Amino acid sequence: MSKYLKEISLFTVLALVLGLTFTFAAEELIPPTRTLEGRVELPGSLTVVSEPPDLEVSLDGSSIGRTPVWFKEVKPGPHTVRIGQEKTEVHVQPGKKMALSFFKDSFIDITKEEAVVEAPVPEVEKPREKEGAVRPPRPEEREDIIRFEQFINRNFDFF
Repeated sequence: MSKYLKEISLFTVLALVLGLTFTFAAEELIPPTRTLEGRVELPGSLTVVSEPPDLEVSLDGSSIGRTPVWFKEVKPGPHTVRIGQEKTEVHVQPGKKMALSFFKDSFIDITKEEAVVEAPVPEVEKPREKEGAVRPPRPEEREDIIRFEQFINRNFDFF
């Protein structure tokens, strides 16, 4: 009886040790699939060039440098860009690049539009008949075949 109790207690201890080990180890193995913060928007980028170069550029009232300004990371949404005494409103899309040029006291949006290329739709060719292949008879040929079969079988009630 004591041998039987030793086996049961050994299995119980082993089960508890393994159970606790896997319970605490599992917390670190499974990464969270969602966050409580919600959706995070990707920042956009703004490039500003000018002719003449080396003009002061400010974004929403704070200086971001002198032209040319390359790929300045910007929060998505509407912003005010000022170069010298001139200003304009821009709307930066999340994760998109925007380019602005200042030439002869006017702003020009030089953002490249992503080209949407439509793939040509291939024309469907009629399947070609293989040499020696048997094709089904056309409706007008079907009547001739029926009459021929009746003639061969000596069924002359079609006259």
